[in-house]
Amino acid sequence: MLESLKYLLKYRCAVLTFASVIVSVALLFPTSSQAAYAEPEKSDLAVIFSPEGRNRIFATQITAPMRQALLPEHLIRQVEDSYLNTSVGDAVSRENNISDWMLVSARVVPCSPLGLIPGPQTEVLCWPEVRLVWQPVLKDFKRYTAILSWFADDRAIHSLYDVPASLGLSARESVRAEQLLDKIKTALDSSPTGVSGRVSESEVAEFVSLRNRVAQSLLANAILLRSGNYPNIDYTTIDERPEFRDPTHAETLIANMRTFLSKTTSFEALK
Repeated sequence: MLESLKYLLKYRCAVLTFASVIVSVALLFPTSSQAAYAEPEKSDLAVIFSPEGRNRIFATQITAPMRQALLPEHLIRQVEDSYLNTSVGDAVSRENNISDWMLVSARVVPCSPLGLIPGPQTEVLCWPEVRLVWQPVLKDFKRYTAILSWFADDRAIHSLYDVPASLGLSARESVRAEQLLDKIKTALDSSPTGVSGRVSESEVAEFVSLRNRVAQSLLANAILLRSGNYPNIDYTTIDERPEFRDPTHAETLIANMRTFLSKTTSFEALK
């Protein structure tokens, strides 16, 4: 069952338009000589966690310095309640406790489209994003006559966060970036295919310059999640992180991830 769970997590990461992430990275790293740090690999951008061991991150855990739960209990309750008038009924709340929900994968998106309709401006009108996938994972679960070491139904909560501009910009630049971001979002609400006539070319250019610095900072922080001296090739596929081969490295990875999430995900930025 553990292998089935791993396959499911790999599938979830793969179907989330991974190709668009690679395109975004290529735009941010035109040549290796221009990059200030190593280019991220697939496992840097799509992080799959192991349910085994004690190094896990649960939805309701407090993350410093935000002092907020990563996925607050009241939001999980809203998800449960949304199924009450469907054929699912109360199965989600009846079969799982709040404490069962844990982080199973994370996606680092250098530039997530701001508009709802794909178009030629998709790669321009975008903003860095972190996507988290939560599942209720149960240990020593009895299914019929078998005892499964780990079990997870195919149910998940996806939480998406705009990365704060402050991750890569000064306080003054962050304010300006947020102003431009809000202006572009408002323009796209009125005209989903573009912002021509509502946002000037100079404003778009300024937005792109500021946004790219935030994206590069996000990617640099994603690479710093690595622990241990694993070869780069171990990060070139979408699979469980190599750090989980060693308990010490796994512990360091989880500590690094907690720090990463405290800087990139906040309740206010939850979409």
